[in-house]
Amino acid sequence: MGGAAVAVDGGVRYQPGAPRAVTLRVVARIIGGFGGNPRGGAVARLVEDLEKGAGGNLGGVAVGIDAGRWLFRPETPRRG
Repeated sequence: MGGAAVAVDGGVRYQPGAPRAVTLRVVARIIGGFGGNPRGGAVARLVEDLEKGAGGNLGGVAVGIDAGRWLFRPETPRRG
C-alpha cells in the first residue's frame, strides 16, 4: 500500500503509490514541515525525478531513495 509517511531518525520516509495529486500534496507538506516553502511546479519536478529513481533537493530538504521509499531529511549546511 502506498502513500504512507512515517517519521524516522530526523527525517520522513514516504512509500509512494498514492494517486499523483495526493503524492504532490504529501511531498509539499513534508518539505513544508522542514521549513521549506515549495511551489507546485518545483514539487512536480522533484516527484518526477524521484519516480525516475533520482534523488534531489528542494527548499532545504534532501530526498533520496532507499528500497523504493523516499527519504526526506534536512540538507547538510553548505560551507561557505
